[in-house]
Amino acid sequence: MGTTDQKLAFSNIPFTSKPRPKPRSCGISEICDWGIPHGQLKDYLDHTGEFVDVAKIVLGFAGLYPLEKLQEKIAIYHSADVKTQPGGIYFEYAAAMNKVDEYLDHCHEAGFDYVEVSDSRSDWTREEKRAHVKSVVDAGLAVIPESGGGIQHSIQEIVDDVKASMDLGAWKVTVDTAEIRSPGGEIRRDLFDALLAEVAMEDLIFEVWAIPIWGGKTHQIRETELWLIKEFGPDVNIANLMFDWVFPLEALRRGLGININSKTGGMDYQ
Repeated sequence: MGTTDQKLAFSNIPFTSKPRPKPRSCGISEICDWGIPHGQLKDYLDHTGEFVDVAKIVLGFAGLYPLEKLQEKIAIYHSADVKTQPGGIYFEYAAAMNKVDEYLDHCHEAGFDYVEVSDSRSDWTREEKRAHVKSVVDAGLAVIPESGGGIQHSIQEIVDDVKASMDLGAWKVTVDTAEIRSPGGEIRRDLFDALLAEVAMEDLIFEVWAIPIWGGKTHQIRETELWLIKEFGPDVNIANLMFDWVFPLEALRRGLGININSKTGGMDYQ
């Protein structure tokens, strides 16, 4: 699936950048799967799979599938070289039920590639969250901890949390969308500065608003995507995408919709 080896339409009009080949360590786009039917998913990945790196089957939806159907869905993603994870809220639910070991066994059984560990709905201490992250690593699964969420945290809290997760062997750390903007809607530039003074950009994944949770704030999503790409270039990692938002995001990554330089005819990311 995908168009990597095919001639593109408008092939004589180059973009400002090209997607890195999969598996990518940066330029990652992570979608949310809110129950995409299998047939639609196959068509979608045939059309868009080249640009999708990770799919999150959100909010415990994985537990609504018969095992065989869930394994089939994950196999469809894998056929397009897309990794999968069941979302941090489901981990938090399992932890509240004292069922983390069983949860991780089920993740193995279903074929998930990553496990997200969030604490946006929980009141864990830092030590408890780190123990949960370590439990995933010890179970032989790659872990994507999420930092922040719920109420907005101090910059130092987020930096310390991200560093601790990376030290424990996280594949990457997701920064919750609630941390990226201030209550007034402004981008928290000082948070980005503090994070990038301690960890590499490719180790971070930044969330945008999830429309089914936060409502139709599509202008904020687009503004955040545009800011991230202008500030950090096309290889910034972005998550929480609706599945049909990947093409618009990929166009931004390639330079369409970024500032046009009248002298060079190209696009300026800065």
